[in-house]
Amino acid sequence: MEHEETGMKKAALSLIVILLILSTATSSFAIEMIYRNGKTVTTANARMFTPWSNDLGNGKPLIMLLTSGEQRTIENTVALVNKYGMYDELDINLMCVAFRGTYSVKGWETVAEEAAEYLKPEYEKHPFDIILDCIGNNGYGGFCLAEALNSRGMAVKELNLSSADPEQVTAERIRGTVKKGIRVNLFTASTAYAGQIMDEQQGTGLFRGETVGNVKPSEVLQRAISEKGLHREYTCWDVLPLRNYTALNGTVVRYCLYLPETGQDEGKWPVLIHFHGVSDTMGKLRGPGQLLRTGQISPKGIVILPQAVHGTKDADFHTRTYQDAVIELAQKIAGEYKGDLNRLSVSGHSDGGTAVYQIVNSHPGIFAACAPISGASTTGKGIRETWLWVFQGAKDVWVKPGAGLRTVLKCEAEGCRARHYIYPDEGHEIQTRVFLDTFTDENGNKVRLTDWLMSKELHEKSGP
Repeated sequence: MEHEETGMKKAALSLIVILLILSTATSSFAIEMIYRNGKTVTTANARMFTPWSNDLGNGKPLIMLLTSGEQRTIENTVALVNKYGMYDELDINLMCVAFRGTYSVKGWETVAEEAAEYLKPEYEKHPFDIILDCIGNNGYGGFCLAEALNSRGMAVKELNLSSADPEQVTAERIRGTVKKGIRVNLFTASTAYAGQIMDEQQGTGLFRGETVGNVKPSEVLQRAISEKGLHREYTCWDVLPLRNYTALNGTVVRYCLYLPETGQDEGKWPVLIHFHGVSDTMGKLRGPGQLLRTGQISPKGIVILPQAVHGTKDADFHTRTYQDAVIELAQKIAGEYKGDLNRLSVSGHSDGGTAVYQIVNSHPGIFAACAPISGASTTGKGIRETWLWVFQGAKDVWVKPGAGLRTVLKCEAEGCRARHYIYPDEGHEIQTRVFLDTFTDENGNKVRLTDWLMSKELHEKSGP
């Protein structure tokens, strides 16, 4: 009897060991997915988590971001996306695919099947464009996923590869994918097969190779996305083309220009200059840039958006020479498009908000109104002579709201017309909301900020 019990215990122990081994083997191929549908889903081998609130049924394109190496956990992937702003408020749905276990080439075949199977029911409800983006040495995974999706009737439009391992991304795999009508963009420092395949596909637009060297993956992906036209990228450039102006002092101003609809029969258009903040680089203009692009605001006036493509130091908004060049640009545009320099105003967010105080103070008598948003405040003759409306978030940890309030109180004590608006539950990034919301002006009227700024004229004294 004792022998029988011992044998049963050994058998049970062996079964547990086998199950543990199988469990370990299975989890090494498991994936985690972030997927913009506002819910968390758990399956045998996957955890799908989303911090966003979109739904695949909205018909917007889906970008599937595949990561490996140091980005192989979802937490690292999210940190990477947020750090470089790869998809900041793009008009898309985003799904991140990453290993929960140790990265392996064989594992991508399992991951691809699981991800495609999970996605299929959503696609069948409402088909959407699918774009695959790969970071690190997971190019093999991109081709596996393209195959898995297409075999289930889900059409992949683009496959963008960054630093893909050429040992995995073979010429044969590239050819097989291109033949299915999927555009392959190979952004890699090791383009072993790029030239050969490019020659074959010359003129078809289905393959492109580019050596990027030390370029950041986020910049490569941003460029890859912006050149495809599969969805509306979050930038003013697609609707408001990036332009260059060289001022008399030699300063080059890169800018986007919004012109109102034609049909102005009653005089000239007011002109607004808006400076973006540090976080709104590479063309991703939030605030008025976003709203103008999407048609959410259509001000009856000209909007000039100076653009620092690689950061505000690239334009150096805070120098007198740059600010002189911007005013010169405004004068040029006003002359070309019936602009009214008597109704010239300026706004800006964060670093750009600070630039508002600086340019108004250094050019007194030029601006009719100004609206610094989350900017470090300063007083001066220009501010005292200009209609001033300061906007801040009460929870802003970068620019404390008290500084702006002190400027407004000091300005009011000196007789000028200054206003202060605080969002009690917002932090630093309020630029889009400020231009979308309506406010009560000094006359009790409901207005949007662009309308208020453009309504002011220099002969309306705002100060003593």
